[in-house]
Amino acid sequence: MTPYRFNRFGSPAAPLRGTPAIEAAVEGINEGKILAIQHPSGFQLLADAAHPKAIQRLRQRKGTPLPLPLLYHELFILAEDLEIDAADMLALQSKEQPIVLLTRNADPLSPLAFDALAPGLSRIGAALPGTPLLRHLMAHWQKPAVMSSANRHGAPPATHPQRDRTQLAALADAMLFQLPPYEAPVPQLPILLHSPMNRTEIRFRPATKTQHPLEELMALRQKSKLEAHNSLGLFWDERGCLQYRITGKHSTPLLIEGDWGGLFKNAAAILLGMSEVHYPYEAVMRLESAAHAYFRHNFPKLTLSFLQDWDGRTAIPDYLLKAVAEAHSQGHEAALIAARLHLSLGDYAGRQAEVQQADSILLSGRYFKNAWLLDLICRFWGSAYAIAC
Repeated sequence: MTPYRFNRFGSPAAPLRGTPAIEAAVEGINEGKILAIQHPSGFQLLADAAHPKAIQRLRQRKGTPLPLPLLYHELFILAEDLEIDAADMLALQSKEQPIVLLTRNADPLSPLAFDALAPGLSRIGAALPGTPLLRHLMAHWQKPAVMSSANRHGAPPATHPQRDRTQLAALADAMLFQLPPYEAPVPQLPILLHSPMNRTEIRFRPATKTQHPLEELMALRQKSKLEAHNSLGLFWDERGCLQYRITGKHSTPLLIEGDWGGLFKNAAAILLGMSEVHYPYEAVMRLESAAHAYFRHNFPKLTLSFLQDWDGRTAIPDYLLKAVAEAHSQGHEAALIAARLHLSLGDYAGRQAEVQQADSILLSGRYFKNAWLLDLICRFWGSAYAIAC
């Protein structure tokens, strides 16, 4: 029995098997159709990455505004569209089969619909096929495909061709799966975050059970073997920023003023004209991309921090937003202002550590997944403090 089967939803035609199944799947993608293809972590949706209407249909069916990653059949083709170094190459070919966040090449002739895939972002996820079925399909397709899990936004992905057929038919035009199908899904594809200084960290989805911010900081402290240190703990996400002085097994919460949770959103509204956000952390990602455009050609300097003139009386978020608005009104480029905002936040971490007489800094929370923010903190303060994130 041949190992692959292809079914068109709503078609009376008999299923195709083996190589004809692969060929029919490629033909459908080439026509702008959406294909559901089986993966050990659950079905994935594939479409032509150079077909804006196909990408738009995929988004509509999934109900997601999130950035969508790319799938390539070989590394050298990927390198034509995205900036890649030796560390990226090793990561893409590692056993974890990760999605790696890479910077787009500034090629105006690229056929890829980057604006539809990751609007407003300079980095996009990319991967190589990690299963025999995906490798077989992509070897026949030989062009970049857009890839996303087969589920409505926020719902679990489809995992079985028979049990989840109704769900798959609502998302895709056809499906391609192996015989016999996978019965027990494995964890989803890991996401590999590459920082500008080439430090890497693998994050798996779905995430582990959410902890209290202080518990996360204490766990990070233990994992990093910093229990003997006096630590400044910073936890920052869309709800706000929490700070702790941690000594031994004791922790003391520190007063912090201002709307830290809304800082990136408000700054993005000023700089990028974002009147609303379409998915969590969009403002953070858009501002990081703007800062990246500056840092690609300019060395980070602490003297550009807005906090060089801070009087110490105004709440940091209020002070930074006022500085951002003033720089914007003076006609400064958005990339420069976004970079200065990141430099200011990196500056703040070191200032706080000094005030608290800490010898280590713990960074946790979704906002500290911002690669440039982490790198600036390490760049400026890594020689003075042990830093864990």
